[in-house]
Amino acid sequence: YQQAGTIVTRADPDDLQALYDLALKRRQAAPQMGTIEKLTAEEVQERIPLLTAPQPGVFVSGGARVDGDKFAHNLLKYAEKRNLVRHKGKVRLGDQGQLLTVNGQQSYDTLILAVGAWLKPLLLPMKIVADVRPQKGQLIEMQLPETWADDVPVLMPEGERDFIPFTRSKLVVGATHENDQGYDLQVSSLVEDDLFASGLKLDANLTKDQITQVKVGTRAYTRDFAPFFGPIPDNPHILVASGLGSSGLTTGPMIGKLLADYVQTGAHDWDQYQRSIETYLAPAD
Repeated sequence: YQQAGTIVTRADPDDLQALYDLALKRRQAAPQMGTIEKLTAEEVQERIPLLTAPQPGVFVSGGARVDGDKFAHNLLKYAEKRNLVRHKGKVRLGDQGQLLTVNGQQSYDTLILAVGAWLKPLLLPMKIVADVRPQKGQLIEMQLPETWADDVPVLMPEGERDFIPFTRSKLVVGATHENDQGYDLQVSSLVEDDLFASGLKLDANLTKDQITQVKVGTRAYTRDFAPFFGPIPDNPHILVASGLGSSGLTTGPMIGKLLADYVQTGAHDWDQYQRSIETYLAPAD
């Protein structure tokens, strides 16, 4: 995790001003956004020297980058030191919400179903239909010959592709949002080419042989692209969390904390963060 800030760029001056005004307004309720600055194209390039085609942007100092693989790995290591027991394997639910494993039925006081895009099939035996569908995401990692400082910000240009300079010389470009690919995890050469072309728009010196790997994953998203979480209707001992989409590394830790607090205290104050959970969970016909 590195809080190096984020720069969001816009080519149109009016769009840039609107973005700046929106950031100032949102900071009133989210002071963790930190300092907000409007930057010229030249100032953007000073902060991200890799760029050969910079645009003016808005800098938010509270922005950060995180390596998701390492983050998840270290969370599990830490949890195991705190007496978490991890079991690997597939599970399913019975019609009353029983947890069924290869070793038979297991009983727990509370279940938290944080299974991403697999929530819908998991809940179907309980005759609950979750408004969750899979979204394929692909990104490319590149190893560049030059190195840069740790404080180079994340760049979010217009569109869905981000430009993330990690420490030393690793650059990430992505990710895609593919709504019609189901649970497919095959790397697409066409998408790889498209991601590389997105990178070239920002840094004309990139070459394809600098691509070290393509990562593919499956996100969960809802029809309104908003996450949801909490107890399922009429069964307060089964909690769900899904629909985070590409916001998982941002909203996931907070949602996890809210659910953990609820399990420990039985109290919650999360209505301000989401629509009613019945919006996303409905009885099966």
